[in-house]
Amino acid sequence: MATLDSLNNLTKKNNTSSKNSVVSNEISAIKSDSWWSRLGLRSKAILLAVTLGTIPVVAIGGLAYTVSSQSIISQISGAEKSRAEGMADK
Repeated sequence: MATLDSLNNLTKKNNTSSKNSVVSNEISAIKSDSWWSRLGLRSKAILLAVTLGTIPVVAIGGLAYTVSSQSIISQISGAEKSRAEGMADK
């Protein structure tokens, strides 16, 4: 009877270890795939559309910010110069 119990325990341990190795193999297979390859066609299309729509908006916004910032700085410095010249004349 002791031999039968030890055989059952050994079988349970082997099943558990084989299940663990299968799970670890599946996890490593999932980790090795790139995130892009795991996406479906719909998700890829949405991500690509959002990216292609966002890049021009950000680029034009950055350019507009830079140009307007430089314009405001030059207007302020021009106003300060004319104010200083007006005070100097008095």
